Amino acid sequence: VIFFSVLILLFLLWDVKKPPKFPPGPKWYPIVGCALQISELRLKCGMFCKVVDELAKYYINPYGLYGLKIGRDKVVIAYYCDTINEMMTNEDLDGKPDGIFYRMRTFNSKKGILVTDEDLWVDQRRFILRHLKDFGFSRAGMVNIIQHEASFLLEELREIVSEQGGKQAEVSMHDLLKVNVLNTLWSMMASKRYNRKSAEITDLLTMLFELFQNVDMVGALFSHFPFIRFIAPNYSGYNAFIENHQRIYTFLRKEVENHRKTYANFDMPRDLMDSYLRELDNPKRGEF
Repeated sequence: VIFFSVLILLFLLWDVKKPPKFPPGPKWYPIVGCALQISELRLKCGMFCKVVDELAKYYINPYGLYGLKIGRDKVVIAYYCDTINEMMTNEDLDGKPDGIFYRMRTFNSKKGILVTDEDLWVDQRRFILRHLKDFGFSRAGMVNIIQHEASFLLEELREIVSEQGGKQAEVSMHDLLKVNVLNTLWSMMASKRYNRKSAEITDLLTMLFELFQNVDMVGALFSHFPFIRFIAPNYSGYNAFIENHQRIYTFLRKEVENHRKTYANFDMPRDLMDSYLRELDNPKRGEF
């Protein structure tokens, strides 16, 4: 009993000890870190980005950094623009976090581009940028895509003003641009645009909203305390996370299947999806 008591005490002391040169931040408590303070501030502020601003008032160091510990995860927040720029361009900081939260987003493994690193990330990033540029990304062609979508936005605004009967019409900015922004990106991804009133785009935006509502940039409760998904799957956000991603997977599988059925010219891909399908069908392809 004494041995295990000492062992537990040492573990608790080790759990609240900050690594050397770790940036300043809220006090750490055993097991939970500063998760309780973060949760309290999030309820008060509403969004995690506002929590970041609030904590920066008290803990940021001269280099524009402060640190958190949420459950078992240590997080360093880069706050100043110069600090963020250095973080984004420093190859020593290219590594991505790992764990159940990140792997479950991509079929229980590290795939894609957002949560991968090392050679896989380099290959995926190079492939995506090369092919997106063929469809206008970061080039003059993208101006035409944006202008084309802006013409639809202008027409929709005219309809709203006309429906309200005059020049004094009020236009809500809350949801005004999200469909047009999505269409601008989706035209390069899947050579397709959605009508603002279509059921398909409504379902997609609802899925994305629910996803961002249940998780934020530091994950969800079950990602910091993985065991809690077995005890409280609803409260920890685990069930909502799984259900939301299953709906997104269904939507994407449908789009991929439509591309497979309509892909006619192997040498002339219409969009990024076609480019990936062509690469996957290439017997000489590398590992993706």
